[in-house]
Amino acid sequence: MPIRIDENCDGPLEITECVTLSATVTGAVVVADGAELRLSGQVNGDIVVRRGGALILLGVVKGGVTNEGGAVDIFGFVARVSDTGDTETLVSRGAIIGGRRAARPSVLSRFQAG
Repeated sequence: MPIRIDENCDGPLEITECVTLSATVTGAVVVADGAELRLSGQVNGDIVVRRGGALILLGVVKGGVTNEGGAVDIFGFVARVSDTGDTETLVSRGAIIGGRRAARPSVLSRFQAG
């Protein structure tokens, strides 16, 4: 069962297990290897997903998401995305990246994102 965070907090914040976040984090968030973040709240900073970590983005990231080899699924809003690992970021139809709404599902690779 995931840990629920539903009260606003200051970062930096390191996620080391399965967490559901429905609040606002002011600052950076790192999702460690073996951890999963389900974000329906807001991060006022950047999120880094380490190799072996996972992010399901339903909410808002006012900074960027950097995928260093994890599993990243974007359904919400993010200012920018960067894939630096050997995995791909999945973008759902209707997700918003850098102010542009995705018209259809897509996959960002490290050669396309950024």
